[in-house]
Amino acid sequence: MRMKLISTSIKSLAYLSLAFMLAPSSLSAKTYAPVKGKIVIGKVYYGMTPSAASSTTKNYMDGQYIELFNQSSDTLDLTGLYIGNGEADSKTLMWNMSRIAETYGDSTITMKQVFRIPASKKSILAPGASLLIANSAIDHTSFSVYESDLTGADFEAKDNAGNKTNNASVEALELTYTAYSAISYMLLSQAGPLQLTLFTATDDQMAAIDTTFQYGKTKGNQYLRIPAKYVIDGIELMNKNYAEDEWKHLYSEIDKGSQICTSFSGEVYYRKTARLLQNRVILADTDNSTNDLAVSTTIKPREYVTEMDTVVTVPATGHLAMNVSSNFRISENVTVTSINATAKSTQLNYLNHQGDSVFSAGSVILTAAPGEYTVHFTTDSIQAKFNSTVIYWLAETPGVAYKKSRMLYKFVNNADSVGFVRDEAYAADNYTSCALGEGEHLYLPLNTTAVSNIAETLGTTQADLKFIPWTGPKADTTGLAAIEEKASDNRAISINLAGQQVGSDYKGIVIRNGKKVINK
Repeated sequence: MRMKLISTSIKSLAYLSLAFMLAPSSLSAKTYAPVKGKIVIGKVYYGMTPSAASSTTKNYMDGQYIELFNQSSDTLDLTGLYIGNGEADSKTLMWNMSRIAETYGDSTITMKQVFRIPASKKSILAPGASLLIANSAIDHTSFSVYESDLTGADFEAKDNAGNKTNNASVEALELTYTAYSAISYMLLSQAGPLQLTLFTATDDQMAAIDTTFQYGKTKGNQYLRIPAKYVIDGIELMNKNYAEDEWKHLYSEIDKGSQICTSFSGEVYYRKTARLLQNRVILADTDNSTNDLAVSTTIKPREYVTEMDTVVTVPATGHLAMNVSSNFRISENVTVTSINATAKSTQLNYLNHQGDSVFSAGSVILTAAPGEYTVHFTTDSIQAKFNSTVIYWLAETPGVAYKKSRMLYKFVNNADSVGFVRDEAYAADNYTSCALGEGEHLYLPLNTTAVSNIAETLGTTQADLKFIPWTGPKADTTGLAAIEEKASDNRAISINLAGQQVGSDYKGIVIRNGKKVINK
């Protein structure tokens, strides 16, 4: 029987060009190129619950589990997906990166166990959903506060030796290879290195995979040498006493770093939330466990962080343009402004809301006293929604942008002026183009009628309206001391009027120790 790759629901034959969307009859070598960002290892309960203080009582490890998470906006079919569990030998016997590179030329990773999501039924995973795989799919909460109720697991790695309690109502995870004939459950090395990978392969490709003994050995345990090119995701965990350059197993293309385990007392290692997309969690996936993973003793199965914080700095002018991809809250001391204008407008219409509400994603301008403010991303219900069709955030690359029948005014925010400047590169006859530089900026793409009406109100002509001043809410910019000052080597830092830290050689007005100073 041929197995299927990770796939989305078949809606069009055009999708067949993608590696995660193939029928068995169309398998080919290039089909199995790594697919990043679709399905990731979202979580692993790697620790254990510490036992009672007794030399005869072992730590409780039956509640270990892993989760796979659907990052994409597609419904995925995970049928036939492989899960690799890396070897965890001693320093002298393990296949670390340098030994693999020397022996096999960076082409392989060693796995002590390989499991497969079985083909007995479709394993469909909705966008933003998790697939939970347990060693023992029972309720473990009676043993410890660290443990979870795993009765709702999607699959169970059955213990054929009877040392763990199996749940007959949960489908078995298929064990396709193990280095230890007596162990059929997921052997997650709770006190040593752990490498988990997801990969895809056909039956023929799996049959062609070689094995290898422990490093330097010619007999004993044998591990599967999985071609690195089959891997679509991987994470690596290490003991705090391990040096990464000596113990790391996974190539940087799979995992550039690792997460260091500080103890083994009920820890769950989970992916951080990178952002929210229309209330759907998008997990961190930079192929670097050092940055992507976090640890918790309280997070539960299928839970991920749905609220995030980030700090923004309102500069000395009191205004900051910001593009937000998720619903958010901010301090009540901040005015959140969107802008509207129509062809009949004689001025810009500022839509102002006070902070401490839940705002919809979008491009806005913050008005507040200079200083740092925490933007809190949330999935809570929206209380203030921006319906502006005028304000426009553009991630610029050098070149020319075109907006049909529009003049592009860029938001400026400096000591001399706050408002919107028309780029000098606009086309004089039809006003449809704007030269771009590098960066991200807020624009007002206004039609010529609106510009003419606004110009008349300001006592000028359309052609001369190069600048539209800010007439929205004003900030108290006298509270310059609100900008946090930090000392370094007993010297105060300097901040320019744009709110940026500058060096001692900066010329002009700076803020130092809460005061304006002129550097000459």
